Amino acid sequence: MDEDVSAKDLCGYAEAERQGIADSDVVILLLPAGRGTHVELGMALAWNKKIYLCASSRENFSLENTVAFYELPQIVRLTGTAEENLKRIMEG
Repeated sequence: MDEDVSAKDLCGYAEAERQGIADSDVVILLLPAGRGTHVELGMALAWNKKIYLCASSRENFSLENTVAFYELPQIVRLTGTAEENLKRIMEG
């Protein structure tokens, strides 16, 4: 992490990300994901947002790599290139 980033900065980033999820109609998460992404996934689930999980490979959804929440019925899992996944999302 950048040494110039303070705890106050991190709090501001977190609030902006939280507000972004709250204001969204759809949440698109790109895999593989980091810690913050899974927090955003939890918020999106709690707020009943439409959620798309996008990965370039099915390996991201294998039992070794998956997260139990990826299996919930309100989550749409997409595998392919960014363009292919975006096309599927837009077709809706």
